[in-house]
Amino acid sequence: MSGGSSGHELPPNAAASLDAARAAQAKGDRDATGKALRDALAAVEFPTTYPHVIYPLPESLTPGQRGVAEAIVRMDVFAPWEWVPSGATARRWLGLDPPGPLETIVEHEGAQIPLWRALCLTQKGPRVSPIVATLPMPLRFDVLGIKDAWGYRLAADVAGAWKIAASVRGEARDWALARLASVKHKALAEIHGSFDLGEQLAFFALVRAGHAIDPAWDVYLPIGTHVPAEIAAECARVLPLDRLEAVAPTLLERAHGHYAIQLGLAILAEHDSPAIARFVWTKSEQSFPHHRDAERKTLATIGETKPAVGEVVASFAKRAPKKRTLTVSGRLAPKSESELSKLQAAQLIEAGKKWDRKDLPVARRLSLDENDESALGAVLEHVTLTENGKPAFEAWLYAGDSGTFFNAGTTKIVAQRIQAGIHLEGKKKDPALADALGRVGESKDAARPLADVRAATLAGLAAKTSGTAAPETSSKKTASKKTASKKTASKKRAAPKNTPAKKTPAKKTPAKKTR
Repeated sequence: MSGGSSGHELPPNAAASLDAARAAQAKGDRDATGKALRDALAAVEFPTTYPHVIYPLPESLTPGQRGVAEAIVRMDVFAPWEWVPSGATARRWLGLDPPGPLETIVEHEGAQIPLWRALCLTQKGPRVSPIVATLPMPLRFDVLGIKDAWGYRLAADVAGAWKIAASVRGEARDWALARLASVKHKALAEIHGSFDLGEQLAFFALVRAGHAIDPAWDVYLPIGTHVPAEIAAECARVLPLDRLEAVAPTLLERAHGHYAIQLGLAILAEHDSPAIARFVWTKSEQSFPHHRDAERKTLATIGETKPAVGEVVASFAKRAPKKRTLTVSGRLAPKSESELSKLQAAQLIEAGKKWDRKDLPVARRLSLDENDESALGAVLEHVTLTENGKPAFEAWLYAGDSGTFFNAGTTKIVAQRIQAGIHLEGKKKDPALADALGRVGESKDAARPLADVRAATLAGLAAKTSGTAAPETSSKKTASKKTASKKTASKKRAAPKNTPAKKTPAKKTPAKKTR
């Protein structure tokens, strides 16, 4: 047995692995450091509950297990998260540093355990544990405002935190004042809602308590992704217009597009702010066309009673380009290369290059193999678009929410569809064209009912195994029956790597979408 830095005797193989980890750390080799740390933990049979990680209680560890854990914590290294926490969380976990709110001892199912463990045992998926709402003040808000809860693998559920906080009245006033007095105030450029949730909660608590808001706290105005619009509006109401416009547009810009627009509209119901009105109109350019229409209609309605907002709406509407209307005159959902013209095949190859930067044959793109990241056949459709009665554009639509548009009869790419919007090629932009292309929608297959997709997928897999043709399945959303090979569930993939707005689509089966 060898001694560890904590004073506990360690098995020779665990001590040797820790020495190897320190040597690798000194060389800056993170992979080797991580492997050696895992070897050390395995050597003492350190308990783990992967994949649903709940760290063990320190008092349940054997001397050897605690010795390895302390040695890792004292190395100040990013520890193997499936075994032990890291950084300040790990030091509090082991009792090396004073406890914080999450280390508060609470009663859970008849046992006295740290709060972090009770939360881990009761949280469901990425949602905040329901027991947070039952905690006394100020512990409840302490927990909601903790920045490093993920250190214990606790969900960062901003929406859930606001749902719990919304019931507060004046009882959190003292907590809020203490919180704002304890933090080093940031400049507006440093603020990000998800990282400053505690300070935003303090701002909200003071508003509910009727306490005056110091101008130094304006940067903590609750604006951000998942902040309820009604709370943002309630808090904005207490600020004079000049102070509001000094912070709100910047905070709105950092929120996700849809949330930012809804927050802006909610605030405009309380304030006649031209700056926020300009933000909403401009941000809505990135929305789906049907969303954009609704957003601008709401903005115009607000402008009927808010003169400054009305002037902004009128100014933008006056400069808006004349609308272009495109009509889908043809659709093709091919099952084999023989169904394509030479031009359509060439267009599909070019569309595939935009998707994943790979120059692959048509057969590979038409593949239904769900294990092939380059296969687009599951949800793939070629459409022809006419304008003023003449062919204008052709497009390949794929992956449910993506596509590539070409000038009709050519392989010249004019635009790409990437989730939330149309991205035009070239330096010269035509907003009217972007709007018209955005209204084309997704492929028909992307709008089929999930049950239909699953049934067709199973039929297609069975046919592939037996070598027989897959039976046809009906869909209430399509005009005619389609074979199972065309209805295999789509696995969404990463957005094209050469696009100006790279995003990762949500991993879910094609869903019903409004066109």
